[in-house]
Amino acid sequence: MDDEILYQGPGYTIARIHKPETMIPYGPSGARPDGTRNYGWVDLRGRPDLVSGIKEAADSTALQAVLRELAAPGSPILSSGCEHHAFDRGENDPSGFRWQSGAFVVTAFDDGRLNRSAENHIALAKEIWDNIAAPVTWRVPMQYELTIEPLKTFFGQSDCHCLMLKALGYGQSKDQANASMEAALHMLAASLREVQSKIAFQNAWHLTVSCLNPSCQQPIPIEIEPSAEGTMLVWEDLPTKLPIRCPSCGITGEYHPRQVRRGKAIPTQ
Repeated sequence: MDDEILYQGPGYTIARIHKPETMIPYGPSGARPDGTRNYGWVDLRGRPDLVSGIKEAADSTALQAVLRELAAPGSPILSSGCEHHAFDRGENDPSGFRWQSGAFVVTAFDDGRLNRSAENHIALAKEIWDNIAAPVTWRVPMQYELTIEPLKTFFGQSDCHCLMLKALGYGQSKDQANASMEAALHMLAASLREVQSKIAFQNAWHLTVSCLNPSCQQPIPIEIEPSAEGTMLVWEDLPTKLPIRCPSCGITGEYHPRQVRRGKAIPTQ
């Protein structure tokens, strides 16, 4: 099957390739011809304090910021390989920018069941881009490439996928290109922070809200399940109002999903 571009516009491309190139986890390897080295997968899950020890991100504070978002306790997305490099494209490059700096991070869902569906990664890529593009005024030359790829294995599981997040920056000098790349990565980190608060990556949300009845206000445990096992829930896909019956007083209140997510409830008018 041929590689395909799924979505494309100014500043971004979301694509899908069909040849597996990597696995999670992976071991270290020897030095490459260009002098770089593969140090092997490091499990950062729940350990953002370990990010400072990732050699591939040692001289990029913005790449470290992306890794810390993915490593935050409770993050449903994990990071795998990452790299960043600058390239001299020549003074006559048709883009008008001699230098390009690029960084990538390979990501996957911590819950391996979600990695079996490429559609989950496509939905995640769209959410990430939407949260980058919505508030942005493009002040520096940058580009994003979000690519869904098959994995050779995910902790021994076959038929799994990953999402490579690539941020590119451009400039007339290497320093300018690096600065553009760093800006793009910081925006990516901010998007990941927002996306992880909008999407449920497990099989269900297990939440608690307080009864809307002023004379009751007892905690109500609730569970919201996706339509099928191993799929994501996006808050925008939920009903505008969620009717929930209090087992203590028997009164049914209507709750807004965004308030439910925060463990609170606001009565609808």
